[in-house]
Parts: sequence; C-alpha cells; structure tokens
Amino acid sequence: MVALRTEEVSGGRKSVAAQSMKGIKKLGGTVKYLPWLAGVGLYVGMAGMWHFRIAHPHFLPLVSLVVLLVASSLVAVLAGLWRLVRGPRRWYGLRLLALGTLPAALLGLHVAWVLRSEVHEFGYDLRLLIPLAESVMDLEARIRYPRRTVGRKVVMIHAGVANPEEQVEAMDRHIERMERLLGHEAPGKVHWVRGELLGYPGLCLRGIAIGSRQRGRRTAPDGLEFVDHHEVAHWTINTIERPYAVAPPAALIEGWAQSQSVYPPAELYREPSADREEDTWMPLAELVAPGRPGADRRDRAYTQGGVLVDYLLTRYSGPAFFALYQGCTSDGLDADCQRLLGCDLNQLDRAYSRHVDDMVDRHGSYSQWCLEELRCGPGVDPAGWQQFVRKYVASVKNLGDLYNPSRVTLEYTSRRHASPESVSTSHIDFALSGPCAACDYRSDKSRGLTLAHPARTWELFRGRSSADRWVNRSRAVDQDAVYRLALRKVSSDLRASLLPSLLHAYMNLVELPSVVQVAELRESMEEDGPRARVTIERLDGGSKERQTWIFAADRAYVAVRMTEFRNFEGKPATWHWEMQYDQHDGKPMLTRMSVKTTSEDGRLLWEQELKVKDRRFGPVAEDYFRLQTHDVDGSQITEATGPPARTTEESPTPWWRAKLFWGFMAWAVFALVVGLLPLRMDGGRR
Repeated sequence: MVALRTEEVSGGRKSVAAQSMKGIKKLGGTVKYLPWLAGVGLYVGMAGMWHFRIAHPHFLPLVSLVVLLVASSLVAVLAGLWRLVRGPRRWYGLRLLALGTLPAALLGLHVAWVLRSEVHEFGYDLRLLIPLAESVMDLEARIRYPRRTVGRKVVMIHAGVANPEEQVEAMDRHIERMERLLGHEAPGKVHWVRGELLGYPGLCLRGIAIGSRQRGRRTAPDGLEFVDHHEVAHWTINTIERPYAVAPPAALIEGWAQSQSVYPPAELYREPSADREEDTWMPLAELVAPGRPGADRRDRAYTQGGVLVDYLLTRYSGPAFFALYQGCTSDGLDADCQRLLGCDLNQLDRAYSRHVDDMVDRHGSYSQWCLEELRCGPGVDPAGWQQFVRKYVASVKNLGDLYNPSRVTLEYTSRRHASPESVSTSHIDFALSGPCAACDYRSDKSRGLTLAHPARTWELFRGRSSADRWVNRSRAVDQDAVYRLALRKVSSDLRASLLPSLLHAYMNLVELPSVVQVAELRESMEEDGPRARVTIERLDGGSKERQTWIFAADRAYVAVRMTEFRNFEGKPATWHWEMQYDQHDGKPMLTRMSVKTTSEDGRLLWEQELKVKDRRFGPVAEDYFRLQTHDVDGSQITEATGPPARTTEESPTPWWRAKLFWGFMAWAVFALVVGLLPLRMDGGRR
C-alpha cells in the first residue's frame, strides 16, 4: 500500500509538471505576439494623433497601450527565463525573452534618443512622441490638479488658485490679442496647467501649456506671470502649424514667445542692448544655423530672438511674421527671408541690429529707459516720476565726463565683524585719457591690471606673490573688440565707484522693471539743503528688498545717503550708505563713501569704506598705458586656458542620458541578433 501511494504521488507530481509545461508553452506562444501588437498599436496611435492634430488627447488610449506593452514584455521575460532555467528548448526561451522585449527596447531607444540632449531639433522623431507625452501628462494632471476652470480659449487645470475666473479671463484676452496680431484664430482651447508635469515647470506641447504655480513672481500688469504668457504664446502659434511643416529656427520659436510674454520693453531689450554695447552680439546667420545649439546660442534664441521677432512684428506686421514662421523650408532662413520679406539674412541682421540701437538711443541710455518704465506704487504720481527721471538724468549723466582725462587712486577697506572677523584693504588706480584707459587693482590676495590702448590691450591677473606669473584673461581673436570692451569696462568701473546713482552701481534692481516699483517719491527742504527722497522696492516672491535714496537737489542730484534692506548671508540686514563730496569746476566730486551693515537687532556685521586718496585732472602720459610702467614683464605673461566665453558648439549630453541611450541600444541590438539566428541551434531538445 505504501509503494502504491508513493507511485500515485509521484505520478501526480509528474502530471502537475506536465500541465505546468503545457501552460508555459501556451503562454509563450501567445505572449510573443502581444508586445508587437501593443508596440505597433502605440506608434499607429501616436502617428494618427499627430496627423489629425489632436491637441490634448485623453490619457486612456496611449497609456493603456504602454501598460499592455510593458506587461506583455514582463510576461515574455518570465516565460523566457523559465525556458532558459528549466528547459527544454533553452534557445527558444532566449529568443522569446529577446524578441518579446524588443518593442519595449525600441520605444525606450526612441525616447532616449530624443532625451539625449537638453535641446533637440523639432523633427518627426520628437513630434511622434508628443501625443504620448501629452497622454501621460493628462493622467498626471487628473491626479495632481483636479480642478478645471473653463474660458473662451482656456481650460485652466489647477489644484486651487486665487481668483481663477479672473485669471482665465486675462489669459483669454491674451490669446485673443495674439490671434488679432497674427490674423489667424487658434482652434480649440489650451489646457493651461498651473504647476509641474513630468518634472517640467515651464513647457508647451501641442495642446498643453505648463505655466506657473502662482507664486507671485514677475507678474505682468494683468496679474499673470510672464512664464504663463510665454508658454501660452507657444500654443497660440503652434496649434495653427501644419503637422509636417519644417520647424522654424529656435530664434523664431522662442523669440515669438518672448516677444509675447508682456515684458516691459526695456526688459525685453536688456541683454541684447548689453551685447551690442559689449561687442558680444551674435550674427543672425550664426544664431539660426542648423544643428543642435550650444548653451550660448540656446540662450540667445530667447534674448536676441525676442528682439528679432519684435522688430519683424513692428516692421512687417503680424501676418507677415506668421507667413515666415509657417513658411520655413529646408532651403534655410536666408532663402525664406528673400522669398517672403524681400531681404536676405545679412540685410535683416543689419536692420534689426540698428533697431536695437535705436530703441536704446530713443531713451538716452538703457538705464534711463529702465527708470522710465518702473511701476509707480500707491501714492506715487506716474507723471511726477517721469518728470523727476528727466530732471535727475539731465543732472547726473554727464558727471562722469569730468574724469576724462584724469588719474584717481582709491583705497577700499572692508572690516567684517561677523564670525570669523577679518579686515582687508585694496587699492585701485584708474586712469582715463582720450582713447586710453587703465585700471590697476592691488589687494592682499591678488593683483589685476587692465590696459586699454589702441595698439594693444591687456587684461592681466596674478596671485598675491610677485613670483606668480601673470595670466592674460583676454582670449578673443579680434583685438579691436577687446580694446573697445576694455575701454568701456574701465570707464564703467570708474563711474560705478565714484558716481553712486540710480543709473550706475548699487541699483541692479532697476534692470528688471517688471519686479520692482517706485514706492516713494518726495522732495523736501532739510537743514543742509533741498533733498529728494526715492524708495524702490522689489515685488516678486515675497522679497523685502528695498532701497531708499536721498539726493542733493542743489548739487546735481548726487546721492548723499542710501538705506538698503536685503539679506546678508541669508539673513535680513540693513545697509547704511553715506557719501561725502568736494567741488571741482563747480561740480560735486566724491571723496569718501562709507557703508555699515547691521542685523535686525542692530548688531554691526560689516563695515566698508571707500576713500579717494589721490585725484589729478588733466592728460595722462601715454607711457602710463604700457606694461613696463606697471612693472610687468611681457615675457612672463601666460595666456589663459579654457573655452572661450561664447561657444556655438553643441551642449554636452548629460551622462545619465547617454548611458540610458546606449543601454537601450545594446539591448535592441542583442534582441535583433538573437532573433535573426536559426531557431533550432540546440536541435530542439534542450
């Protein structure tokens, strides 16, 4: 009886094993087709959605196919591993594992190819994945942002914002204004998401515009943040775009969005005007050159592209720009401009470069332009502010001319009371004389020397020891451009040191008119004469930065005191500035400036003092602008190493993206090789 039961149990085990093997065989025969059906269906769905311009697809179709693809690939892996471990026909198990995961590997390879760089050309490989990305974003948005506020052109997706109806109405007006500008109506409604999706804080795909979280940073007059205007501007023009059209250059794509971000004009022209002044302007042919851009060209697609599009809209009208945007061909922008605008790329480059210069010249200077565009807070009359700016600029803008020609020696002392305590002293010798300029900086730690001379310009630096070699920081090939830049830099540094004003140093806030406002403007009579009091404060992100200036109205509006509230090493602090002057040719000239930094409880943190130790007006001998005068041996100068300041090479690929790409590539190649080898390499037995 015992033997009989043993045989029954053994037979039962064999029967179960046989049934398991039949199940595995049946599963393997079925699962090898599912990944391919899911993969083909996924790509057919993505291509169809792009072709028929489905702007914001529901997540269910494509996400379901991705889930089916991943699940069936995992089952193929399990079935293949079972064959490899248990047999028989282990080679068949390897083929099942490889070919069953090949569709998923190809999809991963496609995604990794697109993600291999921060910037990718807008080819069909990228366009094909947009419906899939939008489907995944739709699923994430339904979970993270459950609320919907619908307008005429907008569906705002959010988790709760203040005054949603007012914000939707403001965005509706923004879109309708752009439609009138272009002469075309954008079909459908934009799905405007107030927050991140897939980790992206600001992005626009075909039907989804990912905007701000309403943090109150850098808001336009309509109450919306500039990033919201920017991304929705992309949607407005891209929904009209043909599915298979040649993508415009990035300068037109990002330039359009920048020009419609409702920045104050001075802010839009900020970096381009600086590039024009500093001879770092990028030619248009280089800006729109094909290929993946480097970091510098990518940034300039926004800055220079913004003023380029602003010029095109002003000079040629919105419909003409839209025709160029939509009419780009593989022949290049030069041919497209000749065909649609009647000018070649070089002519357009010269025209919009002049446009940038003319916009700045129209306001006298870029700094003056920024002052004119500052918002006025409650209690400040805008007309009164504009009148003050004109009077103020007329008084102070020419004070710096008194220092050419001259030689000035400054002593700068800094005493830090916060732990650890330290004291440092440095000296700066400035010299301006006609076409020549010099700045010789000496401190306890280093020495720097800038000599701007039409024959040869140097920007030298070395360590504190006289035995250290000089390093020439100027690496540009165009020596004339180096000379002009060095001449402007020395002149600007001199003005910044000796002319504390709203137009020069210590007032970086006014370079971003969108985030600051004039909180106070008051003129009064004090014991030491008539004074003008101006307070400018920062608005974005809950910042408490604020500056209050006291100007001497009877002495060319020079600053005599300034109080500044901002952080010191991450903690709120107050900076107290005091300036003293004497007279030269009836004009006030700075002799001393002291700064004290105190904590919220009144504790002294830092003291700084600037003294004019020597000042001589009149021409400076030309020999002063030569190396030998400053005890510099030309044979001991080493040229700086490293990349130039501006590069148009491609941006380096992030290391993890490269590894991801090559990982999927290796697996896809392995799967193809295994799949193409003969089926019965093991004779069909093991």
